[in-house]
Amino acid sequence: MKSHIISIAVGMASLGVPALAADFNYSSLNGSWQVKAVSVPKEGVQALVDNDPQYMGAIIHFGPNDITWTKGTKTRPIDPSIDNCSTSPSLAPWKADPDDADQQPIKGGFSVVCRDDVWGTIVPVDHKTVKLHYLDNGVLTLTRQ
Repeated sequence: MKSHIISIAVGMASLGVPALAADFNYSSLNGSWQVKAVSVPKEGVQALVDNDPQYMGAIIHFGPNDITWTKGTKTRPIDPSIDNCSTSPSLAPWKADPDDADQQPIKGGFSVVCRDDVWGTIVPVDHKTVKLHYLDNGVLTLTRQ
């Protein structure tokens, strides 16, 4: 079994996916994370800008039974109705949002599923950093607190 996991990790690395992704699961996210950077795609109309003050410094907590933004910002207070996931979240291999025809594949990504909806997409970078593809095409770099 161990050699099988190693071969999966090596195969994923050859595809440009971090080896960390081979053993990444929802419990890997448990705890608090702070937004350290925001990036946006270069094409198209965007509601956000790089290092957008709406998210910089905000804190999110991934728990076994919910996802809760615990600290918003001056320019974007927390809106529990759209920001939080109040049901047991889970991870699934990345899948396209059927309501977003322009969505590009996210290499190495995991869909965060809340109820039956994709809440966001997580891409593990290392054990202390993940990228969260979130609202308005923003990519939030989160670091573990």
